[in-house]
Amino acid sequence: MPTMLPWRKALATAVLTTAVLAAAVLAAATLARAQDDPPAPPAPPDPQEIIGQPAPKWGVKDWINLPEGQETLDIGDFAGRIVVLICCQKTCGGSQSHALPLAKELATRYADDKAVAVVVVQTAFMQLKQNTFEAVPEMAEKHGLKVPFGHAGEQGKPPMLLVRYKARGTPWVFVIDKASKVRKSGNFFPPQELAQLIEQLKAEPAAGGEPGTGPDQPTKPAEPPKPPEPLSEAAVKLKEQLDQVASQLEALLAKEMDLKMAIMTAQQKAMQVVKDADAASKELAKGRGTADQKAYGALMMTCARHVQTYEAKVASIQKGVERLERNPASKELQAEFAALNKQIDERLVSLLDQMAGFLEKAGNTGGAVNIYRGLLTNTPVEDKTKRRAYAEKIAGAYERAEDWPKALQFYMDVYDHIPPEKQKQEINLRIAIGNLYQRTGDYEKALEMYKLIKKDLPPGRTIGGLDNIIAQLEVRVNKKG
Repeated sequence: MPTMLPWRKALATAVLTTAVLAAAVLAAATLARAQDDPPAPPAPPDPQEIIGQPAPKWGVKDWINLPEGQETLDIGDFAGRIVVLICCQKTCGGSQSHALPLAKELATRYADDKAVAVVVVQTAFMQLKQNTFEAVPEMAEKHGLKVPFGHAGEQGKPPMLLVRYKARGTPWVFVIDKASKVRKSGNFFPPQELAQLIEQLKAEPAAGGEPGTGPDQPTKPAEPPKPPEPLSEAAVKLKEQLDQVASQLEALLAKEMDLKMAIMTAQQKAMQVVKDADAASKELAKGRGTADQKAYGALMMTCARHVQTYEAKVASIQKGVERLERNPASKELQAEFAALNKQIDERLVSLLDQMAGFLEKAGNTGGAVNIYRGLLTNTPVEDKTKRRAYAEKIAGAYERAEDWPKALQFYMDVYDHIPPEKQKQEINLRIAIGNLYQRTGDYEKALEMYKLIKKDLPPGRTIGGLDNIIAQLEVRVNKKG
């Protein structure tokens, strides 16, 4: 069963407690500078309205990984096949931690199954400077996805795919059957649950007749599935309680668009206060900032509080599962508990990651680092990609706060865990380390790193100013010698 992380709720609460109080005082003094609130958003769509309905067209024009000879793709290209359609965004934590790994798992499972197709679309509706078409190949490479991967969304226009399919945001997953009808819609599903549904849909008749049959080919009756082992009376009662908790989680996840709308409103206010969010965050992290920048920081703290409230509700559901798990009859329901635990665990990680991001934007380096450290500590050693991501986030937070030694420590930790034969490919990481060696006054190591960068540059590639920096450092090191 997945290891649960009960430290998360206490960690997030401790990080925010003092910061929220300070932000509340600051907000009262500075938020009056923001312009009038934007109009209230319309009522969110009901995702259940699409279930059983014909799958609408996607209207997606930009793609990668298309079948040979095709320039675009839509639902009509999958007649008679089961489609798992996954919507995501680069800057969406749930997309990165759940939706794209789910796409990878299902694509691997059904790689040789012509009856099933996995399709991913970035449906961008926020942070459009990051959620661009250029981000699509980056995500595909990061998650090892070779399936069709599209992009939709532009400034001022919500992606029509989300509108037509009644989705509430990202991540969002749809399962479409062989008759091109939507059979499942939601933002979080365990892979095994979707795999079971796909197998059920494969066994259903295709539109127009039994699958694989013709006028000269008789229908073969499907073999009945083996009945599961009967549960004990105690396990049956426990399963009823577990199903109730699962329903609570599903209901909470269905309201996630409300959280996103609240955050988007706060971000809209924030960008009315400052035009350069990165500059504001850096000044706040260094303990400085104009009145406008401090107002921006208060709004980012508002976003963090929104996420904390939502995270607390998920953590409360987690405690309910943990109480049920202490029942001896839970041994008969290991698969059900494992699936729900994994779903909760992934959601909590995603929420904490988002919360840390908003704390960092608010200039609360300590709060952000505490969360990133907790996530790093509790990420399995074998998950090198996530561990590196958290270590780099910690280093970046310290770098923005101009705490050069700590930033260097974490960047070096990342670098030292890269195999020597691959270190030469890490040009940007090496440059960051060389710059930090200069910041900390270790010019010899800075010179050594820059020389390695120059030596390992691919043929024909140059870095502007690198030779001048090396020459200046050589003079400085020789004088010191």
